[in-house]
Amino acid sequence: MEETIKEWLNSKVSNISDKIKQGKEPDWYETNLLLYFLMENDVKRTINEGISKLEGRIDSVEKKVEAVDNKVDVVKNELEKKIEEVNKKVEAVDNKVDATKQCLEKKIEAVDNKVDTIKQYLEKKIVEGDSRLENEINKVRSDMGILAEEILVDKTVENLEKEGEKVINVERGVETGLGEVDALIFTENKKVYVLEVKLKVDFNDVDVVKKKAEEIKRNYPDFQVIPAITGGRIGRKIKNYAKGSDVTVL
Repeated sequence: MEETIKEWLNSKVSNISDKIKQGKEPDWYETNLLLYFLMENDVKRTINEGISKLEGRIDSVEKKVEAVDNKVDVVKNELEKKIEEVNKKVEAVDNKVDATKQCLEKKIEAVDNKVDTIKQYLEKKIVEGDSRLENEINKVRSDMGILAEEILVDKTVENLEKEGEKVINVERGVETGLGEVDALIFTENKKVYVLEVKLKVDFNDVDVVKKKAEEIKRNYPDFQVIPAITGGRIGRKIKNYAKGSDVTVL
C-alpha cells in the first residue's frame, strides 16, 4: 500500500516537473502536491540528520561510560588486591600468635606434669614411711617453682617487647616489707612492672601484688609503677577481678 502511494506520488511529481520544463504553469493542485513532496523530503532529511547527531552523541556517551567502567574495574581490582594482602598479613600474625601461645602452654603443661609426677612419687614414698623424702619434696617444689618462674618471667619480657615496650632491665627476687617480688621489669619509657608469678593465680595473689606495687612506688617516684601478674592458670573470674583492681594480667 505504502509503496503504491509512493510510486503514484513520484509519477505525479515527474509529470509536473516535465510540465514546468516545457514552460507551463502548474495549477493550484499541482503546486500543493509539489510543496508536499518538497516538505516531506526536507522533514525526512532533518529527521535523518537529527538521528545521525543523536546516534553520534549516544556513541560518545557510551564510550565515556565504558571508560569510566574500565577505571572503576581497575580501582576495584587494586583495592581487592590490597585487601587480600592485608588479610594475608593479619592471618600470618594470628598464626604466629597462636603458635607462641601453644608453645607456652605446652611448656607450662610439661612443667605441671613433671611437678605432679614427682609430687605423686615422693608423696607415695612418704606414706611408705620414708620421712627423709619430705625435704626432697620441698626441694623439688622449690626447683620447679623457680623453673616455672624463670620461664614465665622471660616470656613476659618477650611479650612486652612484642607489644612495643623496650625492656632495659629485669631485677628478680626483690625484697619488700610485704615479701619478695618475683621480678621488677624496667622499660625505656620509665615504666616498672611489679610482676608476681604463680603456677595458679588466686584472688589473694592479685591483692598482694597490688600492695607490693604501692610499696615499690616509694622507691621509684619518677616511674609509672604497674602491678602485674602472670601464671600457668588464670581463670576468667581472676582476670576480671585483676582488671577491676587495676592489676595487669600478662
